[in-house]
Amino acid sequence: MNNQEILDQIIQENEGKFGILCIDCLIVRTRFKELEEFVSKKEIEIPSDKQLTKLDYLDDIMIHYFKKMSENPDLREQYGDYLSLITDELLNDDNIKKYLSRFDFIAKHELIEAFADYCADMGISVYDTSFMEDDEFNTDLYLIKKKPFLRTEAVFVRTGSQMTKEQYKNTFYLLNEASKIATWIVFVTTPVGVYNIGLERLISDMEKLNVWFYVVDPVEQRVLGITKGKKSKDHEAELRDDYLKKVPKEPIRAPSRLSKISDYEFSESDSYNPKRYTMYEILPKAIALEREKSIIRKPKYKDIFRTLLVID
Repeated sequence: MNNQEILDQIIQENEGKFGILCIDCLIVRTRFKELEEFVSKKEIEIPSDKQLTKLDYLDDIMIHYFKKMSENPDLREQYGDYLSLITDELLNDDNIKKYLSRFDFIAKHELIEAFADYCADMGISVYDTSFMEDDEFNTDLYLIKKKPFLRTEAVFVRTGSQMTKEQYKNTFYLLNEASKIATWIVFVTTPVGVYNIGLERLISDMEKLNVWFYVVDPVEQRVLGITKGKKSKDHEAELRDDYLKKVPKEPIRAPSRLSKISDYEFSESDSYNPKRYTMYEILPKAIALEREKSIIRKPKYKDIFRTLLVID
């Protein structure tokens, strides 16, 4: 098997699936010096007769660990697929792992803003409840859609840095309790949040709680719908009505009518099928480069006044 066939096989392992964390995107953001140090430390062979791009380095790293796993059945049993081993090795290196922060939001309100834009494009009014006093349910957002009938959604938003095992336990409890005050429950995090807890565990927990589960990716500027929630069986109309009285009078986003306001892509047809999602993603080099270019061409900064406006 030649090198190109090896690379094709690694990519084909997750063909037809969507990865939460793009490894190409991670490597593109890593410095050349850090990649050189990594391949040197791991004794990975690289061509000495040509100038390598960052994605060339990734190719050589993947080929190295493909051969290593192929020669060691224990590694295959431990990791299951080549990409999990490759990514584990990369993220065990502190110089590379620090770039994981690019797949997260610095501040929680930035993640809230990104998800609120998406909701407005979906025709939903968004209310910020994160600063609401005497909120025993500790929601971050409350979504309301009045037509054709009243539909309410309690939303919990967590950045990757907030997704420690201890904090996630508390979030799990809050998600369960919030079913009393809303028709639907929604959980929103980032690729780093998923990495910290584990995709399989999150899918299992969200399905158990009947929660709509979304991942907002700031690097690839996309919203991924992972699980589809179900109507709450514990929903109490009286509790909901009491809660609605506490919700701010004005939404931070109202349904967008004239044009799409979110900078993030969302595909309904690719969403809400957990079996189609995997933790890591590797793309053919040409596609990876084109995707990076398309992201760079998008506006770097949002309108700083957007948060002061209610779109009517």
